[in-house]
Amino acid sequence: MLSMPSRLGGKAAIRGFSLIEMLIAIVIGLIVVAGAVVLILSINQANSQTIQYTRVNQELRSLADVITNEIKRTRRLHDPISSVSQGSTVNGPVDLVDASAGNCILYGYQDTTINDPSSSADAVNNYRVISFNSSSVKIYSTTDATKWTCANANASGTALNSPQIKITSLTFSCPTGMGTTAAKEVCNEIDLTIQGQLTTGELGDKSGFNSITRSYTQPIYIRSGAVKTS
Repeated sequence: MLSMPSRLGGKAAIRGFSLIEMLIAIVIGLIVVAGAVVLILSINQANSQTIQYTRVNQELRSLADVITNEIKRTRRLHDPISSVSQGSTVNGPVDLVDASAGNCILYGYQDTTINDPSSSADAVNNYRVISFNSSSVKIYSTTDATKWTCANANASGTALNSPQIKITSLTFSCPTGMGTTAAKEVCNEIDLTIQGQLTTGELGDKSGFNSITRSYTQPIYIRSGAVKTS
C-alpha cells in the first residue's frame, strides 16, 4: 500500500514497500499457490482413480456376462421331451454341472440337432470348462469326455478376459451345496465371484493404480433343470 504523499522541500515523497513487507507478501503468495496446486493435484488424482474404478468394474461386468451366457445353457437338450419321466436314467454327461473345484466349473450341453437317435453320444455333446489360471479366465471346449478336465482348460483354453484386466480371483459356488453327485446334479444356481485389477500396461505411467482391486458377484440361473435324479 502506498502512503499519502507529503511535502518535503516542496516535492512529493512516495514511500514504497519495505523489504520485509515484500518478503511477507511473497511467502503468503507461495502458500496460496502451493495450496491451489495441491488441490488441483488431489482433484486430478481423485478423477483418475474414479476412472480406474469404473474401468475395472466394466471389464469385470463384461467378463461376468460372457461367463453367465455360457453357463445358462448348461444341461440344454436338443430333444427335452424324450427325457421326461425317465427318473434316474442317465441321459449323458451333459446332466452334470460340477463347480466343486471352486475356481473351475465343468458343464455340458447338446447341440441343436432335432430327432438325432445318437443324442447321448459324445459326437453331439459339447463339453465345456471355465477355469481360473494365473491372471486370466480360460474356456475350453471339447467333444471328448476324457479331455473334459480343468487341467486341459488351464493348458489349452482360450482367455475370456481382455489383456487390459488382470484377474486375481475367480470362484464358482452352488448355494445348495456341492461335493456329492446328487448335489452337483440339482444345482440350478451358480454364484460367480470375480476379482481383478487393470494391468500396468493399460495404466501407462500411472502404475500406482494397478493396486486397485475390485470384486464383482453375480448369480447365474441355469435354464434347464437336472435330468438325472440320482
